[in-house]
Amino acid sequence: MDLDAPITTTEKGREILRAKKPFGLSVGPITFAMVHLAIIMIVSLVVWNVFADPKQGIWKLYPQPFGAIMFWFILEVVFLAFNGDLWLFHRLKQPLSGLVAFVVGSVLALLTVGILVYGIGSFEPAFNPSGAGWTATGMIVLMGFYFFGILATSMGHWPWVDLGLKQPWVGIIEFFEGFFLSCIGFFVLIYPNVASWSQNGHVILPLVTAVGWF
Repeated sequence: MDLDAPITTTEKGREILRAKKPFGLSVGPITFAMVHLAIIMIVSLVVWNVFADPKQGIWKLYPQPFGAIMFWFILEVVFLAFNGDLWLFHRLKQPLSGLVAFVVGSVLALLTVGILVYGIGSFEPAFNPSGAGWTATGMIVLMGFYFFGILATSMGHWPWVDLGLKQPWVGIIEFFEGFFLSCIGFFVLIYPNVASWSQNGHVILPLVTAVGWF
């Protein structure tokens, strides 16, 4: 081999690709999808059998608080990933980035449900766990799915990105936007169904109808 021979552009490109090859397995799209599906199914089965299954679950937290916590965990992910574009998390490499985001979302979900049910629920009957507290807590998420999600997806962070704002300011602003809009939706459509003074026929939409709409 001639050590003095010039390196071609192709060879140089291959060296760059080898040097920048990310950690992990390299698989095709079909294999990736199948493995991804298998992981989701396995994790779901483990979570169900540990926390929720009425017969063989270790803690048997289904339907509540399992349902409320899962609802809020999904909404936390919507905010962190959609509205916040995983700001800060993207600075970490996978799988650490995903694990940290999962832990943060889980902690936020537990804190939020705890504050609503055992904090606000201590003086507001609608959120008291002995009554409709778990339902009321979960129904906030029903509004949040729509209002937090639409800001980042259908609206594409408009108008904040057009004004030159970047993360984390876009996420912070959209948090207050989503919070405000979700509160309006909750107190107009959901709260009258779960409040202590609620009466049949005196609501804009019955709870079942509101759930179906959203």
